[in-house]
Amino acid sequence: MTCFNTYQRRRLMTTGLTVLLGLSLAFPAGASAQADEQLIDLSTDSEQARTHFWAGMEETHNVSPGAAFQQFELAVAADPDWGIAQVMRAQSAAIPNAERLEAISQGVAAMGGATSDELLIAAAIQAVRSGNGSDAAHMVGTLSRSNPDDPYAAFWAAQTAPGRDSQMDAVAMWEGLIEDFPDYAPSHNMLA
Repeated sequence: MTCFNTYQRRRLMTTGLTVLLGLSLAFPAGASAQADEQLIDLSTDSEQARTHFWAGMEETHNVSPGAAFQQFELAVAADPDWGIAQVMRAQSAAIPNAERLEAISQGVAAMGGATSDELLIAAAIQAVRSGNGSDAAHMVGTLSRSNPDDPYAAFWAAQTAPGRDSQMDAVAMWEGLIEDFPDYAPSHNMLA
């Protein structure tokens, strides 16, 4: 018997990847300082787009999809050509999955100058939304290994890791993440 029902497993998987993944720069002051330390490579030159992107990631990890959508919408407004912001906006939108997949695909198509980190995130989101969690876990694991000091990457990897359905494995996983990143609040929320 697992500690998560189907809805919770889906929510855990999609929330962590979308995604998304982050930090709320628009709200607590501590999150702003944390965002400056992020190691995931982003391709936009717009500081405003980055600020809203990380705020959207924070909201995503705190399971606030409506607030995340608003932040990603602002990131896209600040840099309309930034593909990963378009992907994250689509991921957090309150739309049917078929429409979401189409919007994600449009964002991926706009990722001509994307970094490898952005491409891994987008591919993982596409995989999750297409029902292929094992591919998503592989991609997010790669992202986490290439960014070992980044709490976002570690959080996403934890949410897609094999064994997360076992209560004891899930608790151990979140405890390990908290030990590695004690100031990263979403991990504490997940453990609770």
